[in-house]
Amino acid sequence: MATCNMQTNRRRAGKAITHKEASAQAKANGKTVEVVGPYGVTVHEPGETPDKVPRTGKGGAPASEPGKEKRTAARKTASKDAAKGKASTKVDKTPVEGMAAPAQQEEKRGVGRPSVFRPEFCEMLLSFFRIDLEREVEVTKQDKEGKPVTVVEIVLNRFPTLTRFADSIDVTRQTLHDWATAVESDGATLKHPEFSYAYTRAKDLQESLLIEGGMSGVYEPRFASLASKNLIGWRDQIDQTVTATVTQATTDDLNKLYEDGIAKSRAARKAAERRSQPKATYDHQD
Repeated sequence: MATCNMQTNRRRAGKAITHKEASAQAKANGKTVEVVGPYGVTVHEPGETPDKVPRTGKGGAPASEPGKEKRTAARKTASKDAAKGKASTKVDKTPVEGMAAPAQQEEKRGVGRPSVFRPEFCEMLLSFFRIDLEREVEVTKQDKEGKPVTVVEIVLNRFPTLTRFADSIDVTRQTLHDWATAVESDGATLKHPEFSYAYTRAKDLQESLLIEGGMSGVYEPRFASLASKNLIGWRDQIDQTVTATVTQATTDDLNKLYEDGIAKSRAARKAAERRSQPKATYDHQD
């Protein structure tokens, strides 16, 4: 009987399937097929059960699958750890390429943006509030003939606020207040005296701008009134004059006043009784 020797590779599924088809075809033709694999030889005879002949290793021992012993040992270790309640997964602490080692990583910062004060904020704050009510700008328009002409227009400047300035330097209005009122460890010396002075002057400039805009009619009256009450602390003042006369009286004077009051009350009662009596009528005979 003819014999066919075939090679197969377990790791290549496509080639293994091809060998199976060739083996089936060879058996159909009445040939004995020997399939040589990485772990031994499988003999396929027509009408017989395939006979596997393992490959021998060193010392005549059967050759094992590469890496099989390591996998078996790993499974046994995982089973023991699971029985003891331990996690079998190991964390790889090897630093990834492109990342710094844990010791070289930057220290964690606190939550929130750090408040970094700079001396130039003092002049920036004053410049932000030291503006006029209006400004002149050149605007290009078209005349009656459709030709472009440049005209000068007066536009209203944006009203300056501490919130707007704080946003321009990427902080909050509360941060500006904290800088202006921060003190040293002694509790009395200002930490940023120049900024505290600039902070106060900025409020004064804002007050002047609001007064000038409201009195000249540049700002809408209701806005000027509401802003004055909320920004610079103005209130509606009502003058009230109370006149009180304080006299000194003796006990005899008070008794006389009491008796006079009783007498007036009695006289009023008698007059009321007389008015309530019916008037007499007389008949005249001729």
